Amino acid sequence: TLQSNTASRNGGAAYLEAGTLNISDGTLQQNSASQNGGAVYLGGGTLTLTGGTLQQNSAINGGAAYVDGGSIDLQQATFSQNTASQNGGAVAVNNGNFTMTGGLLENNSTQNGSGGGLYVSSTTSDVDVMIYSGVLQGNSSAVNGGALAVVGDPDSTSDITVQIGVNKHHLD
Repeated sequence: TLQSNTASRNGGAAYLEAGTLNISDGTLQQNSASQNGGAVYLGGGTLTLTGGTLQQNSAINGGAAYVDGGSIDLQQATFSQNTASQNGGAVAVNNGNFTMTGGLLENNSTQNGSGGGLYVSSTTSDVDVMIYSGVLQGNSSAVNGGALAVVGDPDSTSDITVQIGVNKHHLD
């Protein structure tokens, strides 16, 4: 359990600039960051969460987790009651990939931004958002996308692909 930790910038409980971070069946709760990733900040690399719970975390962007230029893979993980004052009540992804297989994003919120459950943006790279299974429910946003907001730059040549309810095995 990583609980009640704070960071004056990014990653209230964990900060990873590159590499791989695997969390299995852990609890990250009541962590906060003054900028991004209330519980976890990933700047490149891969974050894999298998089982476990991220709850009651807070930050400006990515109440529980913020991914900048990397990939996040959620497998049966629960994100609940996380808050962001701007974007991504539970998770915010910038120029990175998001995969969800089972699990729950529930009762997360933004106070002044978009993507109560999940916020994904891309300005410089192609981005994939794959939600194979799982539930996004009870999330709220002050602006756009109570459960999910995907934002691209109209002047960019980057592609954003969103697939929901896709059988993972058909893509392999």
